[in-house]
Amino acid sequence: VIDCRWNIMQQPNLQTSVVLHIHCSNLVNLDVTSKSDPQVTVELKQGNSWTHLGRTEIAKNNLNPKFTTAINVAYFFEQTQDLRFTVMDVDDHDSDLIGTYECTLASIVGSRGSQITKPLMKIGAHKTRRGEITILAEELAQLRESVVFRLQGNHLDKKDLFGKSDPYVIISKMRGGEWLKIHQTEVVMKTLDPQWQSFTIPMALLNGGDYNAHLKFDCFDWDKHSSHDFIGSAETSLKDLMEKKSVQLINPKKKKHNGTAGMLSADITITKTYTFLDYIIGGCQISLMVAIDFTASNGNPQQQTSLHYRNPIEPNEYQKAISAVGSILEYYDSDKRFPVYGFGGALPTGITSHCFALNGNPEHPEVDRVGGILDAYRMALDNVALSGPTNFKNIIDAAATFSAIQAETGQVYTVLLIITDGDITDIDDTIDSIIKASSLPLSIIIVGVGKSGFTAMNRLDSDDRLLSNGRQTAQRDIVQFVPFRNCGQDPDRLAREVLAEVPDQVVGWMKMRNIVPNERPPPPPFAPDSE
Repeated sequence: VIDCRWNIMQQPNLQTSVVLHIHCSNLVNLDVTSKSDPQVTVELKQGNSWTHLGRTEIAKNNLNPKFTTAINVAYFFEQTQDLRFTVMDVDDHDSDLIGTYECTLASIVGSRGSQITKPLMKIGAHKTRRGEITILAEELAQLRESVVFRLQGNHLDKKDLFGKSDPYVIISKMRGGEWLKIHQTEVVMKTLDPQWQSFTIPMALLNGGDYNAHLKFDCFDWDKHSSHDFIGSAETSLKDLMEKKSVQLINPKKKKHNGTAGMLSADITITKTYTFLDYIIGGCQISLMVAIDFTASNGNPQQQTSLHYRNPIEPNEYQKAISAVGSILEYYDSDKRFPVYGFGGALPTGITSHCFALNGNPEHPEVDRVGGILDAYRMALDNVALSGPTNFKNIIDAAATFSAIQAETGQVYTVLLIITDGDITDIDDTIDSIIKASSLPLSIIIVGVGKSGFTAMNRLDSDDRLLSNGRQTAQRDIVQFVPFRNCGQDPDRLAREVLAEVPDQVVGWMKMRNIVPNERPPPPPFAPDSE
C-alpha cells in the first residue's frame, strides 16, 4: 500500500501574500489654486534596482487621503524585502514629488498591529517634512479551513477465509475526470467494525472549498502476502456526509444484498488553520538569543587565518552570520534586546566557561539590537581567551530557561542562533537537552563557519525523523543546521536557508499547545519625530 496519509504539520509551504493599505495625512500642498492630487507608487528592491509592485488611485484635492487601492506583496519571513513608497502630486501634464519613505516589509508586519505611521521626506526640499504615510499590512485571505475526520466502519464484509478483515480506507477527489487519491488511513487489524484514528485534511486539498465536490471512499482488506481485497466504495460530498453522518459501501461485483458491503460512518469537524502571519499580526514576538564559539580551533584572533580575525575591510563569517540572521529577526521583537553568550572560552579568571555573557554581565546578558551583538562580540574577543572543548548543552539549557520565562509573558517564541566552527564534543548531552527543549517555544539555528566536516551536526538536524536518544523522542524538530560555505559566503542566502523553517516551527508549536492567535492589537500612536 502506498502511504499517502496527509500530515497537517507537513503541508506544503504555500506562498503567503500580504496586502498593504495606505493612508496619508498632513501632506504638503503643491498646487496653487487647489489641493494636491496624491498617488502612491510602491516598489520592491531586487538587487540594485527597484521593481514596480503597484500604485494607488489618484485622490483628487486631498491632503489626507485614504486610498482604496491596496498593494499585494509576496511575503517571505526569511528574506529582507526593502520597499519604497513614493507619493506624487499627479496633475494633467506633469507630476511633482511630495515625498518618499523606505522600509522593510518585516518592519511593517512586525510592528504593533502590523501598522506603521512615518514621516515622508524629500531630500533637499525647503520643507523637509512633507506629511505622514500610514501603512497597514494584512494577510491576504486564503482558504484557512481544515476538515477533521473520525471514520468508523460497521458490519463490513468479511474477506479473509480465516479470521476477520483488516480494513483501511482511501479517500479520493475528482480532478480532471479522474479520481485523485488524497488520503489513506492506517490499517485496523482483525475487525469488521473498525475505528480509525482521526486525521485532518486541509479544505484546499480536499475540495478547494466546494462542499458539493465529489469525493470517493474506497474500503479495502489489507493482506500481507497478496493483493488487497476490495470491500466496497461510496461516492458522496462533504456536504452530504456532514448531513447524513454515514454512507453505504457498495461492491458492484457482489450479487447478494444489492452489493452492500457495510456502512461507513463519519464524524466531521471543520477547524480553522492559522498561519504564521496570524500569530505575528496578533502580537506574537520572535525573540533572538545568540551564542558564539570561542574555542581555540577558531585560531588566534590576531592572525588573518583566524575565523575571529577582525578584518577592517570585510566582516568575518561570525559577523556576517550575526548580521544576516539578526537583521531579519529584530523586526519581530518589540524591545529589540537580545541575550548574547559565548561558549568554549577562558574568562579573565582563567576558568573555561561553556555559557558566559558576552557583555560581561551574567545577570543582564541582553544588548540593544544587532549592533549591540556585534559590539559585545568585538569586546569579548579582547577579554576572553579561546579555549575549548565545543559543548552545546549549557547554551541550549540556558536558551530553554529563557524561552520558558519569555513564554510566561504571552505569545513569545525564541530563536537560538549558535555559530560554531566545529563538531560538538558533548553530543549525547546535547541531544538530551534538545529533546527536553522540544516541548518549549524554541527553535535552534546552527551556522557552521570554517572548513570543518560538521559530521555530528547532521544528527541534530533530524528532518527525516524526530531526534531520539534511545529512551526519549523529541516532540518536534527544532534544529536547523547550515554550513556557511554551502551558501557561497552569501549572507542573504544564509538567512534564507536558516530561517526558512522557523514559521512552520512557530505554527507547529502553537498548534501542539492549542494556542490561537490574539486579536490584532491597536497600532502605536504616531510620534512626529519618529524615524
